[in-house]
Amino acid sequence: PSASPVQDDRSTAAAQIRLLAPVCETTWCRPMYLAVLRAEPNGLFLVAPYSPLTTAATSGELETGRDVIGLSALCLWNACLLPEVLLNAISWFVDDMSHAEAHDGLRLWNSLAGEKPPPDDLRPRIGPPVIHPDDPRHAYRISEQLRMEAVRAMGSAKDAAEETLCFVPWQDQLFGLKLRMAAEDEALYAAEVRWNVEELACVVRLTQQSVCSPCRLSVETMGGLLSSRMDGCLVVCRLKATVIANAAAELAPDTLLSGMRLLSPDGHPLALERF
Repeated sequence: PSASPVQDDRSTAAAQIRLLAPVCETTWCRPMYLAVLRAEPNGLFLVAPYSPLTTAATSGELETGRDVIGLSALCLWNACLLPEVLLNAISWFVDDMSHAEAHDGLRLWNSLAGEKPPPDDLRPRIGPPVIHPDDPRHAYRISEQLRMEAVRAMGSAKDAAEETLCFVPWQDQLFGLKLRMAAEDEALYAAEVRWNVEELACVVRLTQQSVCSPCRLSVETMGGLLSSRMDGCLVVCRLKATVIANAAAELAPDTLLSGMRLLSPDGHPLALERF
């Protein structure tokens, strides 16, 4: 199915609440609302989904004070970058966030991104942390993250734009990365994947030595030598956009989990074929 939002076609802007149109199974099964936290360079927006629950379930979620199902708690831990063109194509404007809502959401996101304690005044509205490996909220987090990844993987609903690189690895590795027991060797979860970029006659290689180490991207010729053919291309990950330089880029540790998108220097998606 395709979607042509008609309820309110105003363009995406910071401090908006937007409802995703039912363009895939993720948004068919329940309404999915996004908070647009702020504008980023390169036509991107930092957005965070709202929780299906009526209260904050983890320390990365913030109760909003809205007495509306689907808008009661904001999942800042699940925030990501989405292109403006995609948001305009597959979502509707619902409401403006108040200044306090937008400000508090960004404050908690900044503390999570910086791995710092949350602001004291927000603590009463934040859920309890997930600590024990058997905590059932691990499954909840994985389910919600996969829903958000399905949104990130969407092409433009208007013209079915070519899919860019956006992946989640095989399921057992996904659960291994998320639920690794403390006593296990992180090296068990080392991974490497490669894609052919036919348009530029080169290969993209992603490697990660452990679940906590950076994910490294390298660009090579078909013969395995480093290549500068993708220098200047943009790697859009869940929370950051990085420019490839000198045939390489260093990406966040969760890139293999959350996926990424590759854009040429002029902004068009690159077609990729996995080896």
